[in-house]
Amino acid sequence: MIKYYETYGKKWFLQSSKLCYVEDSNIYFAKNSDQLDLLNPNDMCIGIIGDGCGGGRIFIADTGHNMIKVYDPQTAEVFIILKDINMPKSIKKKGCILSIETATIKELIEFDLSSMTQTIKSL
Repeated sequence: MIKYYETYGKKWFLQSSKLCYVEDSNIYFAKNSDQLDLLNPNDMCIGIIGDGCGGGRIFIADTGHNMIKVYDPQTAEVFIILKDINMPKSIKKKGCILSIETATIKELIEFDLSSMTQTIKSL
């Protein structure tokens, strides 16, 4: 089952290692989606506009590259905010905190977008 996330009036989803969106009943690849260079992305979440940090941006757990990547739908810019994460399998966002669960080491990484710092907790 495909999970859809909505921001800026479009429904976004991951399909075959590509970030896609639905508009007017058509499916499109995100602009600059090749720059995302996703390899087995496992999960994504979207920042809520007005919540203080990363509003409207799409945060992607790129499991194959062991990174957290960010896509800005308004500018089509791609950022890498975390590297060397051991197989990120899920990502959630609440306020300025990204919570990333890893698949193999069983840890929870909390990344503060306002200070760009991380805390690691064992599960």
